[in-house]
Amino acid sequence: MSETEDILLEEAIEAIENGQYETAREMLARLLKSDQRNANYWLWMSVVSPTHKEQVYCLKTALKIDPENEAARRGLVLLGEMKAEGVAPFPLDHVIAWMDDVTVKQEEEGPRGFKGFIARPTVRISAIGLGLLVLVGVVFSIVGRPRLQQFQATFAPTSSAPTATPTPTSTPAPTVSVPVLTSATPLSAVFAVEYTPTPLYVQQEHDAQTREVSRAAMTEFEHGNYDLALNYFDQLLEYEPQAVDAYYYKGEIYRAQGDYNEALNAYNQALDIDPNFGPAYLGRARVLPLLNPKAAVADDLQKAVQLSPDFLDAHLALAQYYLDEGEIDQAQAEAQAAAELAPDAPAVHLMLAKIYLAQEDYEQALTEAETANQQDVTLLEAYFILGKIYYLTDDVAAALEPLQIYVVYQPDNAEAWMMLAAAYNAQENYGEALQAANQAYELDRHMGEVYYQRARAYLGLGEGKQAEYNYKTALQFFPKSFDVSMGIAHALMVQEKFGDAYQQVEHSKPLAQSDAEWVQFYYWRAYTLEKIDRHDLAIESWQALLDYPSDLVPADWRDEAEAALQDE
Repeated sequence: MSETEDILLEEAIEAIENGQYETAREMLARLLKSDQRNANYWLWMSVVSPTHKEQVYCLKTALKIDPENEAARRGLVLLGEMKAEGVAPFPLDHVIAWMDDVTVKQEEEGPRGFKGFIARPTVRISAIGLGLLVLVGVVFSIVGRPRLQQFQATFAPTSSAPTATPTPTSTPAPTVSVPVLTSATPLSAVFAVEYTPTPLYVQQEHDAQTREVSRAAMTEFEHGNYDLALNYFDQLLEYEPQAVDAYYYKGEIYRAQGDYNEALNAYNQALDIDPNFGPAYLGRARVLPLLNPKAAVADDLQKAVQLSPDFLDAHLALAQYYLDEGEIDQAQAEAQAAAELAPDAPAVHLMLAKIYLAQEDYEQALTEAETANQQDVTLLEAYFILGKIYYLTDDVAAALEPLQIYVVYQPDNAEAWMMLAAAYNAQENYGEALQAANQAYELDRHMGEVYYQRARAYLGLGEGKQAEYNYKTALQFFPKSFDVSMGIAHALMVQEKFGDAYQQVEHSKPLAQSDAEWVQFYYWRAYTLEKIDRHDLAIESWQALLDYPSDLVPADWRDEAEAALQDE
């Protein structure tokens, strides 16, 4: 290697340490152009190659040039392209990585601190595997609108302020802008925050021979590089078969990857080694319902708490179990135990929010949910809980933003789509409301509120027949709902079937309870009677409408009633 090539290689390595991978690739390409038989160049090129395929090609080329090259062999093992058999153990005085064997000038006095960290090949490869994340700027433009008609505790929709006419205006309401998000955009990037992983509970000490392998495994696990982590954990178990933590983290990786049978097997292997290892009971309790929804997990959750009383996740999981079972007091007790362990943990505040929500203590629920969201904007479930609280407290305009964010990352939640449809309807954004309601419909056709929100959207779009069908379907779920029953009348009016609409208004009369509902009943009965030329019968309803306090009757309705009576 000439002096010029030495300098160019050093510059390429420095570029890699500074994260300038494109620059490093250009330099290494120049070196390979001058000498394609240099295995060292191919090894470094593998570090900056952007794809798995290219990394493998570089390493195989290096190995072809130098069949005894242990660094290339280790790289292929880590990338899953070669079995570990016959590959020498990783050196114990470095962080495990195939590039440990790459020789550069001043290796013994290499960079320290952060530069030293990113110079580690495992970290570089992890970073390259993740790729270059493009941050997308987000502008939320949420416009205040009238509140949503809300469901009563009896699950029947109640009325908000009456509207002047059931017929939609010809010009649709302005569309509320949706956040520019995709599921590939991490919330940490959306809100320009640095993601800080939660400290791992299971931290087991290992002997000198395997300590560095364990550290490398944990580094890759924390960075989400699961395939690399699995390779490291397998190597750890080869030298230390009783490493219970390796089996546990293998279970966590398989669970994250959706391989639930392998996850269960790993947790069970951990428990075979140590029946008192609490975290494995938690892992098993988490994965069993994914294999069998009827699986009993209470015993495993309780063992996890008993054996690891300072394990925050175990308390939270048990609290969630009790909450799902409707055992609110026990759920609250576990949540309080979690709060004693980590009073400032966002997950604790979120759990408390869910418990208060179940108790219909909306004020406390909102406080806890907002705290969880403020402490960790990447906590996805907090957006759903915030949206649900706003929805249930008739502040649907406020529900719009958190629900918009939530459904991007969790598109399979029918309830979230239904509430989002309600928020759009409240903003008179009927096109978006119908899309959201249809998403909910595709996910769960047994949710009555879905038909109600679809009906409202169709009505707003002037699609009377579709609105009528959906209101009638919703009425099967909510037979005592005044709003749903009156919705059918509104849908008939849009179709100009005023005789049928009058009959439907009459059918709604026994369902009216509040003064606001009686005001609507009298107005729409008078309105439909006028439409079928029965002014004589409408007079009674016009007069009944005027008997209500002026703050309950819209001004234009009052004017219309007074004009009708003057004509008498």
